[in-house]
Amino acid sequence: MEQSTLKFLRLLIPGIIIVIISYCFIQIITDKKFGDLDFSEYSIPLFVALVFGALYQTFNIRFLITNYTHKQIDLNIKRNIMNLYVGNLSATQTQYLFKKDRLKNVFYKIIDSDPSLSAKGKNVYFNGLLWTSFADTFIISILSSIFILIFTLFNSTNTDDLRTLSFFLLLIALASICFHFVAFLNHIKISNSQIEFIETNHIMDVKNIIDKILSENNVL
Repeated sequence: MEQSTLKFLRLLIPGIIIVIISYCFIQIITDKKFGDLDFSEYSIPLFVALVFGALYQTFNIRFLITNYTHKQIDLNIKRNIMNLYVGNLSATQTQYLFKKDRLKNVFYKIIDSDPSLSAKGKNVYFNGLLWTSFADTFIISILSSIFILIFTLFNSTNTDDLRTLSFFLLLIALASICFHFVAFLNHIKISNSQIEFIETNHIMDVKNIIDKILSENNVL
């Protein structure tokens, strides 16, 4: 999977989830059977999913869930790259390297320079898509479940079906947050596999790149 494909799917998938839930909701409140609804009747083609996905992406809602696990993934990479450095670093140098994405840049620079690591990077992209998609599914499902439950308080039509849908979405949300953490652990595992490869084949590259960063910025 290419990075451009990953970005597109991260835009599209939340939109598709919103469209599907909206479709089920409309089906219940209009008292229609599943086969009676026409996508064109409710304007639910692909571009609608993209619009919903774009709005979702703009507000960066998934950050509410991915923030913690993303920080842990980054910290794992930084610590492991630092542990691969052959030599001694001052406290100032260590602090400087941990700031921003300097150690991550060392990691990705080595990955980009080695075809074997670049190939493994595709697995990272795919797992990253699962990681964010499960977060998206959790957020959209839990918010939709709450919205539908509140809606039943002010609507007396098909309340049983709506509450069933709300409960079903709650179950999906709970399953999704569990799978999100499974994907997070897999991401750590894949990253560690890449770092082990770097330790075996590029350990001096780590030292050379870090030394260059410190030298160019006069960090002592």
